Amino acid sequence: MREEDVVTRHSDVARPNAGAYKCPKLRAIESFSVDTDDGERLVLRDPTGYVEETVALIPAAGLLLQFFDGERSAVQIATRVQLQYSLQVTSDAIAELAQGLDELGFLESPAFDVRRRAINDAYRRSAKREARFAGESYPAEPDELKAFLAESFERLDPIDGDEIPAGIVAPHVDLRVAEAAYGHAYRRFLGARRRPDAFVVVGTAHGPIEGFVAASHVPYDTPLGPVPVDHELLDRVADLYPGDLFADEAAHRTEHSVEFQAVYLRYLFGVDVPPMLPVISNSLERFADGHDDPACNPQVGRFVDAVRRAADEQKKSLCFVAGADLAHIGPRFSDPGPVNAETLRDLEKRDRETLATVETGDAQAFYRSVCEDGNGRRICGLAPVFLTMLWADGRHARITDYRQWVEQGSCVSFAAAEFDA
Repeated sequence: MREEDVVTRHSDVARPNAGAYKCPKLRAIESFSVDTDDGERLVLRDPTGYVEETVALIPAAGLLLQFFDGERSAVQIATRVQLQYSLQVTSDAIAELAQGLDELGFLESPAFDVRRRAINDAYRRSAKREARFAGESYPAEPDELKAFLAESFERLDPIDGDEIPAGIVAPHVDLRVAEAAYGHAYRRFLGARRRPDAFVVVGTAHGPIEGFVAASHVPYDTPLGPVPVDHELLDRVADLYPGDLFADEAAHRTEHSVEFQAVYLRYLFGVDVPPMLPVISNSLERFADGHDDPACNPQVGRFVDAVRRAADEQKKSLCFVAGADLAHIGPRFSDPGPVNAETLRDLEKRDRETLATVETGDAQAFYRSVCEDGNGRRICGLAPVFLTMLWADGRHARITDYRQWVEQGSCVSFAAAEFDA
């Protein structure tokens, strides 16, 4: 962790030109306080992984950073901080802070654009996407992993029939927490005699990405072997989609929501696992434009259409997988107090009302149910489920499981569902 004293000035340090960072803009990063031997520090961390190191600042730096919005100059920030907090900071000191953060990669700037392109280019050349969470969220040793995954299905019999569901909803919470729910989600594929030509796996991007979705050509590895990518399908989708599907391809490196699905697919199908089209999706609310139907946004609607058209052209059968958790409530997620029995009963009631819209296949009703209160439950699987429902084209679904994971006063809820063939 790098530590910077960004408010105290030292005469023997060269001062940059205050105009060099005329209107600094902080990227969408995480910040939190920690106690150290030298006192409290404000820690900045990049959830996208483009910047791997963290930086520790003195707490007063937070008063400055809130104004790094791309709208204010160093002089304006200094004036604002003095008026609002009676803190004397020179514009040169603010410019120095901006320069240091930019060199580290925490500002939106041409320098960060260069860093981002280089990291994405390097990731595209990777032979595989490493199983990043093996040994942490599930066993890393193959035999141990097989035994662990088998427990997901130990009380579930295979489903008779050769039908391939239009799609499924599976959790993306830690496998050690939700193995039973994963079992319900993937039960259809136990001993399956038929399989789709490809899986379109859509997970949540827990860090910010450019545009609505980020796809990847890099195969996901698992301790049981890799899940290949359908390059032909993905290339055609990219041709049909007006945006850049790969601007933040490297965001897949640190994202777990697709990795956990890849683990189950490889376990169920072995070396004959169908290829997948791995996608992580941004927050859907950003693209709603005030409508009840976010598909009206071109980035959303055109992506849905591009996948449909590419599959039709190549005459491929697809199964869509939404790697999607539901609610996130409690102190861990910025709520003021811990959950209790009444909170959890109310949450289940509201979650099941939302899941009822999934059962009807009405994607717009699902969106309204989640967002009518501004998504107060913080349902992070909104976009993956919404997209899967659009691709399922109004088909009904069966909710096969619902659970809540409570830890230290906070709760994550999740469910499993299967759409009709």
